[in-house]
Amino acid sequence: MDNPLLQRILLHTYTKSDFYRTLDVAQEYLEHAFYNTDDTDDTEHVERLVRYAESQGDVLVAERLQAWGEPVLSLFTRENLYEKLKELREAFEGLPEMVLYTPVQFGKEEVTTVGTWCRENLDRNIVLSMHVEQSVVGGCAFVWNGTYHDFSLDYFLNKKQGEITHLIRSNNVRS
Repeated sequence: MDNPLLQRILLHTYTKSDFYRTLDVAQEYLEHAFYNTDDTDDTEHVERLVRYAESQGDVLVAERLQAWGEPVLSLFTRENLYEKLKELREAFEGLPEMVLYTPVQFGKEEVTTVGTWCRENLDRNIVLSMHVEQSVVGGCAFVWNGTYHDFSLDYFLNKKQGEITHLIRSNNVRS
């Protein structure tokens, strides 16, 4: 993918939910700035957008908007806002996706670690779709290239059930 705008966004955005939440806040603010104020300045959005996200209580979105910066946000004008949003969403939806099931919700650092690893080892444009699934305790599961992979403790216990039962029985005999 040779979309410099999307590459800039992907530098610090690893999940679909982060992308859409940040883009939605940007859209909400830009609509307000473009259509509900007398502000004729269609440029230099970053600081205003960051302050707006912070006032909404969303620090993560504020950080994302800051990271996207003027190279991304200056592309939006009154005349092209919806067209550019649509193009950006379509380009984003065309990226390779890994669906990751984890037993707990990951924080920012864990998402960054997993996202960075996936981009270095699988595909530099990969996007994560994170889901909390309590049945994958002791590991995780994921879908990549249409194949489901289960690395949960339950999976391995079931896979090795005969060996585990034999081991437990043999230890009981010795006791």
